[in-house]
Amino acid sequence: MGDLFQPWHIIILLVLFTVVISVIRALKGGGRLGSILVLRKFEVNPDPSAEVHLVIVGRAKGLGGLLLTLLRISPESSLMVRKTDLTMDRSGLLGREHILIPLNKVQGSKSGYHRPVFAFAIACIFILTFLCIILVEANSNERIGSGEPANSIVILGIAAIALAVFFYKRTLQITIGSGHFTTGMRFKRSILENVTVDLDQLIHASDVLDHTILAAQRAPHADIPVTTAATISCNHCGNANLPGTKFCENCGTTL
Repeated sequence: MGDLFQPWHIIILLVLFTVVISVIRALKGGGRLGSILVLRKFEVNPDPSAEVHLVIVGRAKGLGGLLLTLLRISPESSLMVRKTDLTMDRSGLLGREHILIPLNKVQGSKSGYHRPVFAFAIACIFILTFLCIILVEANSNERIGSGEPANSIVILGIAAIALAVFFYKRTLQITIGSGHFTTGMRFKRSILENVTVDLDQLIHASDVLDHTILAAQRAPHADIPVTTAATISCNHCGNANLPGTKFCENCGTTL
């Protein structure tokens, strides 16, 4: 049994398990506000006369999303803002969802970015570990790093990588609220699709979105006009009476 089962078999099983879970998550399509998408398209048009002002397209992140992209069956989610409405499409192999919100019903929008807290926590843990090693070696009157310098280098290297991930990796977010209903997208930069968005571009897109919403809410609504029934004017006093009235409601004159 020991010859048949080796430690590297566990690594293979863990990798396969990770791939399967990632593919299952990608098949669901993503696009919920809590899901982070890999950015595939980001276009902003500030022209007030344009029909489409903002287009964001993303795919499911992770190894499963990458695998489905290479197989050309990648589930995508998209957010499109037009003059009078916005649409949110979430699609995957297991289904599709379409959301339409008139801009005059939107109550607000929010945009920003978040850094990965876990990376900062890992960096702090390894930096504290390195400091503890220094203190232990100092109290034992040993030269710092004389014990196992390779361990100290590895610890500092992991801390440096975690800090780099914390400062470099950002998750961007655009959220639109309409009453008790909230939709939007969370996305990150893509190296594979070669689509990059910095904070200035996100702020510009947020400004265009806000101006489009305000313009739609200030524009006259295309509601059905309210018609009023014709009235009968009194020849004596000029009072407007409802149809079918035989006597003026103001002076009593026969109509």
